[in-house]
Amino acid sequence: MSDRAEKTRYRQFSRPSEWFHDVDHVAAAELAAVGSDIALILSEAGEVEDVSYANASLRPYAPDKWIGRRWEATVTSESVDKVRTLLSDITAARSTRRRQINHPAEGLPDLPVNYALVAIDGSSSTVALGQDLRKIADMQSRMVQNQLEMEREYRDLRQAETRYRMLFQLIAQPMFIVDGDLLRILDVNRAAAELVERPSSRLVGETVTTLFRRGAREDIDAVLEAAQRQGTADSLEVRLANQDGSYAMTVQPFRDDGKVNLLVRLRQITREGDDADSDAFDPQGLIWELPEAVVVTDGEGIVEQPNDQFLNMVKAVTREHVIGRNLNSWVGAAAIDMQLLMSNLKEKGEVRSFSTVIRDDFGKAIPVRIAAKRLTGPRSSRIGFLISEATGDSGYPSVTGALPYEPSNFGELVGRVPLKELLREASDIIEKLCIEAALRQTGNNRASAAEMLGLSRQSLYIKLKRHGVGAPEAE
Repeated sequence: MSDRAEKTRYRQFSRPSEWFHDVDHVAAAELAAVGSDIALILSEAGEVEDVSYANASLRPYAPDKWIGRRWEATVTSESVDKVRTLLSDITAARSTRRRQINHPAEGLPDLPVNYALVAIDGSSSTVALGQDLRKIADMQSRMVQNQLEMEREYRDLRQAETRYRMLFQLIAQPMFIVDGDLLRILDVNRAAAELVERPSSRLVGETVTTLFRRGAREDIDAVLEAAQRQGTADSLEVRLANQDGSYAMTVQPFRDDGKVNLLVRLRQITREGDDADSDAFDPQGLIWELPEAVVVTDGEGIVEQPNDQFLNMVKAVTREHVIGRNLNSWVGAAAIDMQLLMSNLKEKGEVRSFSTVIRDDFGKAIPVRIAAKRLTGPRSSRIGFLISEATGDSGYPSVTGALPYEPSNFGELVGRVPLKELLREASDIIEKLCIEAALRQTGNNRASAAEMLGLSRQSLYIKLKRHGVGAPEAE
């Protein structure tokens, strides 16, 4: 027996003549069939003389049609050389090592089989014993796909981290990322490092309260600990250890890798009379002290000054994320809400208790009431908005209960808003009414509501998000 054949076995039977001397042809065939997923009888010329297989899943590959054909004619082109090698090896040994051979089939993936050839004593024929490798190949394919998916996710994570680092450093407002438990600085942006006049590398790991004057450190500790414990934003007027000016410190908790950390932002407080521009609007007494969300925009609704409560309401991390955007990015279940609000402001100068919704940056809709007034100055005009959460509303806002969409209100927009846009908004309102009715009738079961409306579940989810209907799904 050749060395090549010896390496194919872990251990041979010690007395094969004792165990198999009386084995008849039926038993031998049974051994070949049971000991392999597929067995072929090959002639000396390499033709398939007979086939045996027990798994019905092999039938679509039509092994029965291999009979009478050369074995190499039943395999894929890259397997032909392997077949020839096996047939060559069996002429010099009683058995061969295993090789993977692939059989093609129309409309099906290739059939991978691990074959070993065994010579039959007293016969010119050879037995090819095959192991079906489809499960192993499928597992390998899934592992490769999982690996590729992991690499894509890792790449996306690195790209997101790079974007975060760039934005974090470019933001003009001083910001610190603080460990919620130890109150030590985890990260700091360039504006904060410049403000405290220390390099970022030396700030990381330092307790954040040491940056402020000693007399206020206990109050700062209390605010930081309360924000971390309660999960709510808070603010405090502070003074830095290296400066005389006052700053408004805002603390925003957020979850990071299973724990609550803190985003600490600083904004310099400008006292009355410090600004030489008499037209500059000083929102200090109004915006930063009221418990309600307050926004000051220009005459077209572009945000100029939001307070912290508004940032919390729309889930915005910084003012830079909000300033310069139109208020209609958040106000209203449809664009017509803001148009109607601005139309009333232009005509009457003020609006009281305008019912609508606020959509935060994650798509959640909150029922609110808005009071607004035009604030005129010598050279420009601004609009102040006071936004408060509506109480006693349902989990998802109702168009009929939350928005003043009577026909007369639409009439007020004629000449101000194109007819095409009015019709589109009216269609959206009707669509939202139908969705809310379906949700009410099905107890907020979205699958049943989608079926009732003749929509796929995914289409319903898209419309729910677009209209700001965000009640939790019933269990």
